[in-house]
Amino acid sequence: MLMAKEAGIFNQGMVCIYRGYLSMSGRMIVMKRKIFVLALASFWGGIAMAQSATNEALELQLNKLSAQVNYLSDREQIRNLADSFTLPFDAFDLASYKANYTADGIFELDLDGKVVQSLALDKMDDFFLPRYRKFKAQGGQRRHLITNVYIANQSAESATVYTNALLMTTLKHQNLSMVTTIKYTLQMKKVAGVWKLQHVTGDLDRSLD
Repeated sequence: MLMAKEAGIFNQGMVCIYRGYLSMSGRMIVMKRKIFVLALASFWGGIAMAQSATNEALELQLNKLSAQVNYLSDREQIRNLADSFTLPFDAFDLASYKANYTADGIFELDLDGKVVQSLALDKMDDFFLPRYRKFKAQGGQRRHLITNVYIANQSAESATVYTNALLMTTLKHQNLSMVTTIKYTLQMKKVAGVWKLQHVTGDLDRSLD
């Protein structure tokens, strides 16, 4: 009788232990699930952060590349303008020559450190057109031979360029003579995406006349 009672107590104890084990196992399963969910969230969060960092680095590189492309594109336009700005002048096309200037553009000639001529855009016709007519009447033609183009500084909106020119004259397609050498200082400005001359200084080594 006693043994049966003890056996019953033992069985009840085992049941309690088993129930406790099941309860603890259940809690461990729930905990493991929570840990798994947290780990998974951390994993995807890490991927998202890495992706965000990669996107930021890529955007930074693209911005740098875009800036470099813009700089080189501007530099090419600046160089082309320095090389070609005298071409319409030599072709007696004053309108096209003036189109290279900003609205407040200035053309200046210096000799021996002194300003001998300074022209705003609206005064160029009065100075150049009579000279054009004189050259044509004489059968004359002047050409600027541009060389040694040097871009001294360049920003997004302005540039300073130095260049040398050899000014030559032919008369009736025969006589060829050198008029003077000129050191040009070109102050340029970017206007609506186009580089233009804002101030041109021609430092003459000899008088034009």
